[in-house]
Amino acid sequence: MNTKNNEEYKKRKNFLKSILTEYYGDLLPPTSFIGQPPEDQQEYAIELILLNEKQNDINLERKSINGIFYSVINYKNTKEVYAGGLTAEFDSYSTLLSSRNAFDLMEQILTAENLTFGDVVRQWNYIEGIIDQQFNKEGIQQNYQIFNDVRSIYYSKANFDNGYPAATGIGMNAGGIILEFIAAKNTQKVDIVPIKNPGQVDAFRYSGEVLVGKPIDEISKKTSPKFERAKYTKINNIGQIYISGTAAIRGQKSVSDQNVKEQTIITIENINELISKANLSNYGIELNSHPLKPSYLRVYVREEKDVADVKEICNKSYPNVPAIYLLSDICRDDLLVELEGIANF
Repeated sequence: MNTKNNEEYKKRKNFLKSILTEYYGDLLPPTSFIGQPPEDQQEYAIELILLNEKQNDINLERKSINGIFYSVINYKNTKEVYAGGLTAEFDSYSTLLSSRNAFDLMEQILTAENLTFGDVVRQWNYIEGIIDQQFNKEGIQQNYQIFNDVRSIYYSKANFDNGYPAATGIGMNAGGIILEFIAAKNTQKVDIVPIKNPGQVDAFRYSGEVLVGKPIDEISKKTSPKFERAKYTKINNIGQIYISGTAAIRGQKSVSDQNVKEQTIITIENINELISKANLSNYGIELNSHPLKPSYLRVYVREEKDVADVKEICNKSYPNVPAIYLLSDICRDDLLVELEGIANF
């Protein structure tokens, strides 16, 4: 939603939440209110995840814990957990405290469902002022790096035998720290596979060269962003690939000497390589149709003046693919655009 500060954000969030409560009653679907302006100065944009086929062996439950709503989809042999709106609710909190509070809520839901951080297949991390820096006794600290350090602490509690989640770390104008996630247990009836991009260093292997500022007190050195470039899941014989937030990065370095058009082209090339037949075959994932393309896109653009150029390139590369365009800072100050999506097959 289009908000410029936390005061306006809270008013709009409370208004929208009252409408949802009036319709759904005490148990809302998991909902996040994200302080990112949609394109064309629109006030709001809505994105929904739907369970679109009702089957006798699939059951949907709505639950809550400490005021946070989440949904559980129960299949015959496994389940998926969808959660959103995990936030401290207090804009006076620091990035450090807000991050801890959000991860506490996430951990509570996972524990209640007998899951761990290692069972998360997709995660969204919305960070107010993501590339902002602050001066304190530790030195210069960047909000995104603070968040990454907190994430590393919580992730250290789990084993990631099936890789880290696919994830996006993206900026907001307001709202503090907000988390969303999808989790699923890996069983004999469920396939979960992390996918690497041969043209990019794994984000969780980034060196300190591309990490900004000082670490938080509890950590001796800065930690990398813990996510995979993509995650393949097959549940109930339905396969999909969660494509993480992707930008113009080759190796571990930004291709920052390019304009927004060229950065968009490089970003799309990265996605195409990631979900190419050749790359997916390395993981035993065989496609029925080629080439695979995203079924849906979410596109983050730093400057409103660049949206038209980005949209033109995306429409040419992925015709007839539904997309939503939002204004936000990217996780590096030299990046102008970021894409994420889902590929169903």
